[in-house]
Amino acid sequence: MPNRDVKFTQLATTAEPSKLHATIVQYDISEEAWQHVGILRSVAATVDLDARTLALGHLVSDEAGDVGLQVAVTSKYSFSLDIATGVATIIASSSATVVATFDTPGSAVAWFVSEALGLAYVVHERPSDYEQRVLMAPLGCGASCVVSDTQLGSGNGYPDDFVAMSSMRSNVLLDDAAQVVRLPVPCCICVSYASYRFDEAGMHRRDALDVAFASFAVDTRGAVIYVAGQQWGNETFTSATIASSGFGASTDVSTLTFPAATLLALLDRAHTPVAPPSFNCYTKEMWSAAKSMWCCDNEQLGCLKCGGTATPVEGSNCGRLATPCGDGFYCDVDPTDKWAVCCPLSPPSPPPLASSPPPQPLLPAECCDPPCTDGLGGVVVCAAVYSPVCGGDGKTYSNRCSAK
Repeated sequence: MPNRDVKFTQLATTAEPSKLHATIVQYDISEEAWQHVGILRSVAATVDLDARTLALGHLVSDEAGDVGLQVAVTSKYSFSLDIATGVATIIASSSATVVATFDTPGSAVAWFVSEALGLAYVVHERPSDYEQRVLMAPLGCGASCVVSDTQLGSGNGYPDDFVAMSSMRSNVLLDDAAQVVRLPVPCCICVSYASYRFDEAGMHRRDALDVAFASFAVDTRGAVIYVAGQQWGNETFTSATIASSGFGASTDVSTLTFPAATLLALLDRAHTPVAPPSFNCYTKEMWSAAKSMWCCDNEQLGCLKCGGTATPVEGSNCGRLATPCGDGFYCDVDPTDKWAVCCPLSPPSPPPLASSPPPQPLLPAECCDPPCTDGLGGVVVCAAVYSPVCGGDGKTYSNRCSAK
């Protein structure tokens, strides 16, 4: 099998933090165009992050319940901005109570509430220099809030003013437990969200979470994201990778590398063809159904020709353009054209036997001397009924007729 494009897809966390589930896929990439890409082979695998090994199959419970980064901003709150005054308010939907108030000169870009920290956040663009700022206020401060104002943290290679305008703020994604928020970026081709870790000091850029066109898994238990990748050399695929990046207090990055030979060997093990069964079709024991089918398919022996009720004419072949069967025979053709043989027609059923006269009635009889008749001229026959009686000679007889 040539060394073609192989990668990890469908990365997923599991109940064990040190293990990931993944699918290894080998693609057949045409040199003509992307639309000709097809999947050659695939196999489920388990990645042991500590041992840095791969194993066939999904071997761990996948009930981790640890992603949570796709939870939208809670519907328990709403946002209002007075364009004329620049005053923004966050309102508790259940009571219509103002829980936080902000003075936001310029445009409010995004907002969200962290109930875990008891803080409300508003991202806005300062009109004097177009810098994006983060305003924070404690929940429940109402109209008299002490607001903290910090710069929106930027990431590697990103300007400070790339976050979407206010029309997009309802698409903010939040994981309050992991203290991660993702702000939409509508005009970027490669990244649809910009990710941040938030705390009491502000919002800190975590661009490791900005994943596009790659398989990834997020483990909020350890604040780690795993991203699948590849390595190439001289336009040849050399290895598949899984990079881990911390997005919490730690931002350490590490990479697991699996050579192409390792992944291809795992694919070979999963797709090694199983040798089909074979049988000796010249034995005389009682054949199993599997043997009968195999011998019929491969040796044309043991097939139920002639419906299994008659013996076909030896050497006959009455298939298409072959010799037709003679009188008294019909052509039995296998549904898949494996054979066509001449079989004898069933012999006619024998005529029914002539009816016999009904037997003479067997009447009960006494000892008769002279013999009694039935009134129709027939002599009555004594039935051989065992009903012992004592004869006049002192002996026991089987019935009255035989007694003396």
